[in-house]
Parts: sequence; structure tokens; C-alpha cells
Amino acid sequence: MGEITPIWACFVSLNLFNGDNNMKKSNKPTYNDFVKEIVAEIKLAMQEDGLKWSSRFDLNGSFQLPLNSKSEHYSGLNLIKLWIKQSTLNLHSNQWATFKQLKSLGFNVLKGEKGTTIGYFNFYDKEVEGQDEKKHLAFFKRYSVFNLSQTDAKSEVIKIEQPDIQDLIESCGAEIQHHDQGRAFYNITRDVIKLPNQSLFDSEEGYYATLLHELVHWTGHETRLGRFERGVNKNTDYAKEELVAEIGATLLCRHFGIQAPLENHASYLKGWMTELSEKDFEEAVKLAGKSLTWLLRKLDQKDSTLSYAA
Repeated sequence: MGEITPIWACFVSLNLFNGDNNMKKSNKPTYNDFVKEIVAEIKLAMQEDGLKWSSRFDLNGSFQLPLNSKSEHYSGLNLIKLWIKQSTLNLHSNQWATFKQLKSLGFNVLKGEKGTTIGYFNFYDKEVEGQDEKKHLAFFKRYSVFNLSQTDAKSEVIKIEQPDIQDLIESCGAEIQHHDQGRAFYNITRDVIKLPNQSLFDSEEGYYATLLHELVHWTGHETRLGRFERGVNKNTDYAKEELVAEIGATLLCRHFGIQAPLENHASYLKGWMTELSEKDFEEAVKLAGKSLTWLLRKLDQKDSTLSYAA
């Protein structure tokens, strides 16, 4: 399962976000350093643990996707990095905030706790000598956040209800058609997800794991994130898109408490490791972050009931 028809290619360019190239050299970590740190953790897990790569993060931390002080999900690579930190640092909450925000909410960071660095892009226009048009530049701004479990918040404040996967399915509005064939795929031409009837799956979790995988593919349509270009057939493009869906679906499965692995992933994993360059792998992780962001924005708009409480 998990195939896509027809064949397409992943083509989004993220050159706009290489803001460090426009900055003076400095000893401070750059955006590229930020990307490589996240990618290295995921790639090492896949190389050493194979199909069970996500089990590397099966510690005692929260599997739910990170929320900010407004109870909205973080976006892009910040989302992925904080999710990894929740596990590797055994943080039991998925709620994060800056030191100042925590203070305003009535919480104090515990002595000895260290913040996690994330960041965002600021944009500005620069005049160029001899040119009428200004040059549009970007620079990466870093800041630190703390997990709610790194504070003096009481345990009842940290506890969060298990999210409902049906909320995500309803909020995104994807067209899902069921059939009696044992094949699941996203058809880009018709912009529809095709799934076998739920009764054909070994378990309910297997059905939803497959649906989430195809839902990540679905975000790539030209009316959404525009990852696909018709008529292109390259192994690297296919492997890259499958990696996007694997990372996105894995994090979503953990978020919704789904444990079932997808079928036929041995061939996919082999493709990721053999077909993709380091640059391709980095881009796939970025695109997975974008896909998660698109889906979670829809979910945040539907349900904004979570909040911090002193």
C-alpha cells in the first residue's frame, strides 16, 4: 500500500529559506545547522533501526505534536524538533513556551533546566546600488522555549486528552473513496485518496495508518502545497515523496495513538537510503514539516479548546 498514481515528481524549491547565505559569516549556528541537526537524528534512526526507526523515540515523553502558548501547533521543522525533544528528554507535556510567556502564565522554569532552540524567518528589503528594485532577503532568528514539564506546573495542568483522528479527517476535507481492491493510493489527477474498505485491513489501526500516509501525499496537490509536477518520472523524486509521507504519517500516528506499521515499507526504506542524497533527504524532512503544518492548521482552526491553566 502507499502507492501514488500517476507517477509525479517532487519539485518544491526552498531556496528562499537559505537566509544564511545572505548574512555575514558568524560563529552562531545557522539555519543549515538547524536543519542538519534534525535530519541527522531521523536518518541515524532509519539507518540503525530500519522499519522500526521511530521506536528510537519510544521513551517516556509525550508523543503528541507540540503546541505553543496559544495552544496552536508549531510549524515546519520546529514541530519536528520539539517532538523529538519531548521523547529524547522524557518530557511528558507537548506544550511549550518561552521563559517570558511561562512567567506571564504563572509558571517558573525549574532550576537546571535548559531551553530548546527553535527559530523563524524575518524578511526585509535591501536597496542595491544601481538597481531600482530592492532585494528581498531573509534571516533566521533563533530563540529558546521550555516544555511545560520543565516548570513547576502541577501534573493535572500537564495532562492532555487524547486527540481524535476523525477531527483531522473532517477538518482537511480530503475526498476519500473506498473499494474492494487491496490497494491504497493517492490519485493526483483526480485529487482523490483510494483506500480498501476498512474490513479488508487486519486492524483499525492499520486502516488509519494507511489513511494518514495517503493524506500526507494528498497535501502535495497544486491547490495545496504544490509538490508535484506531472510527466516527470525519477526514482529520486519518488523516494523523496515517500520519505515525506513516511515522516509525516509516523508523527501523526504517534499523535493519535496509532501503533500499526504500514505494509511494504521495506522496499521504501531501501529506496530512501540508496536513491537520496544528503540534500534530497534534508529537503524531504523540510517538506514533511510543511505537510504536517498544513494539516494541523486545519485541525487548529477546528478545535482550539486546549489551553494552559495555572
